[in-house]
Amino acid sequence: MRSGMDERPFSLAPPLRLTDAEREVLRELTQREASAVAPKVSASYTRLLELARSENAVDTVLAAHLTREILAALPGALGMQLTHEHLQYRQRLDALSEAWPADVRVDPPNGQALIELRRLVEEHEQASVRAGEGARALLQQSDRARAGFVPDPSIDRWTNLSARGSGLAHRIRNRDRQFPTADETRRLVDELTAVLLAAVAPYFESIREVDRLLALQQPTDTDAQRVAALLATQSQYAYFFERAGETWLRPLANVRGLLVSPPRLLDVGGGYVQAPGWPQGVFLKRVAATEPHLVSHLAKGTLSTDNPRAIALVVEIANALPPASAAGLVHPISRALATPLAVEYASREAGSLAKRLADAGFAREAANLLLAVVRPALSSPRDLAWHIEQVLGGPLEVVARTGGEVVPGLRSCLRQLARRDRGGPAVPDAMASKHRRTPSLRRQLGLVASQRAVPLVGACAPRRCARPHRRAAR
Repeated sequence: MRSGMDERPFSLAPPLRLTDAEREVLRELTQREASAVAPKVSASYTRLLELARSENAVDTVLAAHLTREILAALPGALGMQLTHEHLQYRQRLDALSEAWPADVRVDPPNGQALIELRRLVEEHEQASVRAGEGARALLQQSDRARAGFVPDPSIDRWTNLSARGSGLAHRIRNRDRQFPTADETRRLVDELTAVLLAAVAPYFESIREVDRLLALQQPTDTDAQRVAALLATQSQYAYFFERAGETWLRPLANVRGLLVSPPRLLDVGGGYVQAPGWPQGVFLKRVAATEPHLVSHLAKGTLSTDNPRAIALVVEIANALPPASAAGLVHPISRALATPLAVEYASREAGSLAKRLADAGFAREAANLLLAVVRPALSSPRDLAWHIEQVLGGPLEVVARTGGEVVPGLRSCLRQLARRDRGGPAVPDAMASKHRRTPSLRRQLGLVASQRAVPLVGACAPRRCARPHRRAAR
């Protein structure tokens, strides 16, 4: 018999029954923290799982708060070096208030007030970047493929999950708001588990869960949310989107930002940039014919990207759509082709799309797309012969044959190309002789000259053919 007080912990709660994902996350956290001094997150995660199984209203608030704290503490607990800076909102707002007192706010802000406002906005933006710094470092370390970047949706999901936990936890301060329900808390903790599985578990452990979801015949919005939480690195994105079928399209489209956030250009140093791949774009191209209206809408929402590889994929998506849907993408695609390096990646695909549109009776859209391809050829001597032979040849002949009334809009631009084709001053001597041997452009000018000279609305006039001034692509 033992006498006195038993020092072992005493609890009425039954042992936790963990899911496979929870068990794997807990095992990995425990192993990684074995040599850590502080903080140790595995005990907090265990406590969180207990709270998530409670029906008690206070426990739901505690679980939401603990979710946020685990996300904040995890990168540091696993050895990531973080920047320890804080934005002093009150200090900045006080300075702004002093520079622009209440009694003069009927007038526009003065110079000092604008300076203080600019400082506040800039420091807020810097703080927003720091908020995702730990997640970015942790996820980049866990990427076995060493892609060199972390997809933006993964960082957004981490910070949004933290913000949701904070929002649910702070309901306790507002008497007019109900406490989080047990179901809300469980969904929050389930999503956290999926995020942690992708971030800390071995690659094939998270992929096993992805495979289980890929096997679903009719995935739901909830399944799509779980998939999104499981995808953290570029290799995981590629694995899922190479295998996802058309039944995933609509559920994935309902996940905020997942299908419409191509990766940005990466600065790799030395004046060079890298254009990362976009697995979601490959998926959209594959399923484009199943729901053309939805895919067209999604593709249009991606064209603000600076990634020329993603722009080229949008052109390929348009080529996979029915012509009527593809014609609706011509205007945003034409604008996107002015992005540095976009024509180098997408001009052949754009020429192919123009030919297809002209064949289907959309000659005006085809001509406008060709204009968007011709402009960069005029503003740079590089690859002029390639533009003429590969991009314009077939498409322009189809436009000339099927839509005579729109072809004259290309005449002025093609004449400028012809002057350069003869070795004009804009073409280096080494390239001029090569271009003079190219009969393609002269044949195309003959086709254009045979058409009636009816102006094209928005056509490229000679003085407007050059690419607008913008920062040079690195």
